[in-house]
Amino acid sequence: MAAVTDATYYTNQVGSNGDSRVKTYPTAANIRMVRIRRDLAGTESALDTFNLYRLKVGQTVIPGLSYVSHDDGGTTLTLDIGDSTDGDRYANGIDIAAAADQTSFCDGAIPAGEDTPFAATEALQDVVVTIATSGTPSAASCVFYLAIADENYGEQ
Repeated sequence: MAAVTDATYYTNQVGSNGDSRVKTYPTAANIRMVRIRRDLAGTESALDTFNLYRLKVGQTVIPGLSYVSHDDGGTTLTLDIGDSTDGDRYANGIDIAAAADQTSFCDGAIPAGEDTPFAATEALQDVVVTIATSGTPSAASCVFYLAIADENYGEQ
């Protein structure tokens, strides 16, 4: 059975009452960059998922500006990044099995979020990472950089 876990950042963000504040880095206009470290243990298998970030009302991920920095993830290790509605909305089959690198969310197939972004205007939405394929994974440090458009920037 596939495992579901939370990144520490997500746990701190959601907290016990769902409204804990976390640091984001404003870049320009209404775009924020969120940096989330989530190490892989090397025991992950296909369809394991972990919650990465909770989008607030009015926020959406920009896949073309988002990426993951990673160590060598072993053989055949690909990730999908999406939400509960579309599991690969932001990244579809990005390969982190290669040597340590930075991998754009658009390096796999073009994610749906590039054409039809999800605007989280009505409810909170979790950004989740799913292990799409896993051959022989190895422990790897991963730092996810989410570019987030925030229509409420400056009002918080």
